[in-house]
Amino acid sequence: MGMHKKNKILIVDDNEDDRYIYKRYLRESYEIYEAESCVQGEKILTTQQISCVLLDYSLPGKNGLQILKEWKSLDATRAFVMLTGQGNENIAVESIQSGAQDYIAKDRLSKDVLQKVIVNAIEKVDLQQQLLEMQQAALHREHIAALGEMSCGLAHDFNNSLSPIQGFVDLLLDIHPEYLHDVEKVKHYLKLIKKSADDASEIVRRMHKFYKPKLEDHKSLPLANIIKDIQILTEPRWKEQAQAANKNIRFICEMDDVCILGNESEIREVLVNLVFNAVDAIEKAGEITLSCHKGDDNLVILQVKDSGVGMPPEVAERCFEPFYSTKEGRSSGLGLSMVYGIVERHKGEIAVDSVVGQGTVFTITFPLTQPVKKVQKQQKSKVETSRFLQILVVDDDDINHVVLEEVLGASGHIVITAASAKEALQKFSKNIDLVITDLSMPDMKGDTLAKKIKEINPSVDIILLTGYGNIIKEMGGAANTFAKVMTKPINARELLEFIEHL
Repeated sequence: MGMHKKNKILIVDDNEDDRYIYKRYLRESYEIYEAESCVQGEKILTTQQISCVLLDYSLPGKNGLQILKEWKSLDATRAFVMLTGQGNENIAVESIQSGAQDYIAKDRLSKDVLQKVIVNAIEKVDLQQQLLEMQQAALHREHIAALGEMSCGLAHDFNNSLSPIQGFVDLLLDIHPEYLHDVEKVKHYLKLIKKSADDASEIVRRMHKFYKPKLEDHKSLPLANIIKDIQILTEPRWKEQAQAANKNIRFICEMDDVCILGNESEIREVLVNLVFNAVDAIEKAGEITLSCHKGDDNLVILQVKDSGVGMPPEVAERCFEPFYSTKEGRSSGLGLSMVYGIVERHKGEIAVDSVVGQGTVFTITFPLTQPVKKVQKQQKSKVETSRFLQILVVDDDDINHVVLEEVLGASGHIVITAASAKEALQKFSKNIDLVITDLSMPDMKGDTLAKKIKEINPSVDIILLTGYGNIIKEMGGAANTFAKVMTKPINARELLEFIEHL
């Protein structure tokens, strides 16, 4: 039978007689190391797995408390017992507060007391470590659960942003194709589609930082403008789709000129969620009223009111809880919890008042802010191209090929496409002026492809496209390979303007 491995004890005391007594008391049960100064003690700590340190309070150079604080910060898994020739309660309290597991006055020391104190000290540290590991495991589980909740919530919000895009496209292509002849209406729909696409892009950006808006994300927002946008953005849902389901819904807007400090995309997200909930709550016919006005105490009151079926008290009480839903599989139950989180981050409050059979009112209060005078922007003209380039576009997604071919080809550039890094290397030649490559591809990542292309022609410009947010910092020095790193979805004007100035 193998021997049980002994715990290692380090005795740090400048008194040789005291060290001898401690060794005699402990040598049968422990492997003993000794030091007469903190310098010697540190050397032993760096080479041995010490379980417990017996530390004299009175040492030359530094006292035991100073050494305790330094050594405790190096390794929290090690037990400490403070020793002193003075039975001073203040030293005992300070020692425990500084991280020692126990304290012994030398004049009360015995073999039984010393052994019992060391056993207890080591057990305390072991229990603390087990508790810490359990807490870390619990935090990890909570983090995974939070990631799952966030993913469901982001999918929910993303679908809400896609809804107007789908709705307006359906209107133009299927329901009312005659609208295509109305240039102003088409332009108006396209602007709203662009706004919804921007909101969807913002939601994806949040995914990369487990989103918590920074102060600089917030600006002065005129709520009347946002409410007008919401009425039109949600129109396919409360009008055309509702009519297809034999519903007749009237949408009413009541607005004062008030401003709040906030993130425009998130405020739209709140209102879209509440309006869609209101549509679902109306069974046959009814009204949805979206209003904002100045209240007391410099507050803005924003309301979404419907004349739908209403909620019983037990549902209204829980409606902001994550994953709570009464829609039986038609909802993730995260819409209102996301709304609640956004309102809270904007230093606002949200309340619900609902009566079964009469409808529901969601009331949100935000701090009032002063409007910021906007500098009138000059209308951007078409990007004029002064030179035409041969551009190699590398992406494993055919739709991205089509988009970039149309955008670049419309400006006179010659576009060559490759569906993989391997194909790109085959098609690359000295006549290529610019390479635009996706980052994530199955056969080879875009940054690796860029290095290989630079080995062939160091002077060629390369633009990296990525759907992974701002990746430049993560890439470190590799980012210098690229003339520019652009985040998907691509801003066509920004791309063309950059190419023009290469």
